[in-house]
Amino acid sequence: MEDTVALAEEVVDETSTVWSDAIWDDGTFVNGTYAADFDEAILLLYAGYEEDGTLDQLIAGSEEMETGIEDLKAMPEELQDNYELTYEIYSEAKPLIDLAINPEGSYLTFTDRTEELKVNTEDAFRDYEVLKVEANDVIDE
Repeated sequence: MEDTVALAEEVVDETSTVWSDAIWDDGTFVNGTYAADFDEAILLLYAGYEEDGTLDQLIAGSEEMETGIEDLKAMPEELQDNYELTYEIYSEAKPLIDLAINPEGSYLTFTDRTEELKVNTEDAFRDYEVLKVEANDVIDE
């Protein structure tokens, strides 16, 4: 899950940069090709992601997360906190991954939404790590 989220963050960050450069610099180079506007720049960027397998990795990671969440539903009652925190990560990460796969909205709404999702996902991962530390402390006692 963490690898897929990290890849999604890289993709949305690069998408934001390319989008911004194409708008504010009146065009930009993407994968060695000049793009005169942001539509062309995003198309070139995502053609590169398609070619190098990045989009396939994101799709496979997203599907793996969905399967993992379904599997976790069958957890014993005493591990319910684990499921809830994992689901919290999933509920923030899934829309981020979806935006990495298929950017939508205006530049401002895209960047605002992805920043919000990145912060929320990082917070959810942090909460999960705290739960793991607390569980290990209980086990060690």
